[in-house]
Amino acid sequence: MKPLSISIISLLLLFSCQKDIKPNTKVIVLGTVHFPTKQVNADSIYNILKAVQPDLIVMEADSSVFNSDFTFKKTYDENEYNAILKYIKDEPTVMIRPMGFEGRNAYREKIGIYSEAGFIYNAMYDLFDDGKLSEEHELILNRFDELWEELERYKDTNLVSINQPKVDRLIDSVNSYQYIKAKEIVDSRDEFYYKILGADKDSVTLKSYFKKWVNFEGTQRNDALATNLIKIIEAHPNKTIIALTGFKHRSYIITKLKKKQKTLSIDLKEFHDL
Repeated sequence: MKPLSISIISLLLLFSCQKDIKPNTKVIVLGTVHFPTKQVNADSIYNILKAVQPDLIVMEADSSVFNSDFTFKKTYDENEYNAILKYIKDEPTVMIRPMGFEGRNAYREKIGIYSEAGFIYNAMYDLFDDGKLSEEHELILNRFDELWEELERYKDTNLVSINQPKVDRLIDSVNSYQYIKAKEIVDSRDEFYYKILGADKDSVTLKSYFKKWVNFEGTQRNDALATNLIKIIEAHPNKTIIALTGFKHRSYIITKLKKKQKTLSIDLKEFHDL
């Protein structure tokens, strides 16, 4: 009986130790803005990279901007690109990887949508101004306005303010109104059977166009960012990884990472808590 008792004790000790093992992969999702504002620019992002000292930087781009060895083939005059270019002069061995929707613009054209759907929102607000919407739909647009204005104010704040759970929750609310509730209005109105010429040069009703646009911008694009980041994390365990993305995508990515946190064995961090 003695060997058995020792085995049981050993197993219990091993299980106890395993429970205390901390994840070795640190992941930071940094919400940014692509173009300089009052308090966010390439230098402010660069300063965070210097503080974090990542092994790997993941960015909202696709493979078309990279050579086969993941050096830049081309760059854009945007905050993230300029920050990374500055950082790799200091740390040339840092790895860079893309997590964006592959061939985003070509895919949009293929399914017949443009990058924006402002003309559909304008049509909704025209109906609102003409008093043709129901009280319920008027309330939706009024609340959407309030949430959008609150979110836009964060563009003029610093990266610490942008990267807060309360902003993530605000983005979730904005997305609910921008995509789900706005689509309820479009789906309920005959005015949106009007046809336009889509990006693929085929005619399409505003209803059909908006359905495809909402699905891509509200779900597919965000899901690609999160899924691609997860694949990169899986391929690079035991590293410090920082993902740079437009701050309106951050909430979706973090939510998906949290669902996979135990499987991936990651320690999900905020840069300002390091």
